[in-house]
Amino acid sequence: MRRCCSGTAAASGGCFSMTVILVGHGSLPQGMLAAAELILGPQEQVHALGLEPGDSPEVLAGRLESLVAGAERGVLVLADLFGGSPANAAARVLMGGSRGVQVVAGLNLPMLLEVLMARLQGVADAAELARRAAEAGRDGVRDMRPIFGG
Repeated sequence: MRRCCSGTAAASGGCFSMTVILVGHGSLPQGMLAAAELILGPQEQVHALGLEPGDSPEVLAGRLESLVAGAERGVLVLADLFGGSPANAAARVLMGGSRGVQVVAGLNLPMLLEVLMARLQGVADAAELARRAAEAGRDGVRDMRPIFGG
């Protein structure tokens, strides 16, 4: 697993981390980012792009492509719904040959928190972050009745 930096650079805050882009329907991406920042504090290099009524998936894909092109390291895109227009826009960017880009669909808060904490720990490999995102997303879904009874 590649780390973004270590030692003095990390201690001084000189480490550029992986870019994370949240895409989804309406204001969901902004809400997810706000919730994560409530728990973890402000996050750098995290972008939230919502597909609003009247927006075209092509415009969203263009916004994604611009963010990917401006990233200094790899990019992890977390999309709200597999097969939805925002996830399909992210898939178009992925299939367009952008290197160092990973896309995971099914965005939930446990997934996002895992990714952001891993970045803070220096994980800078998009494939590793994608693996962790998918695992945390699955593990974060629980039926609470068997756990708490009733």
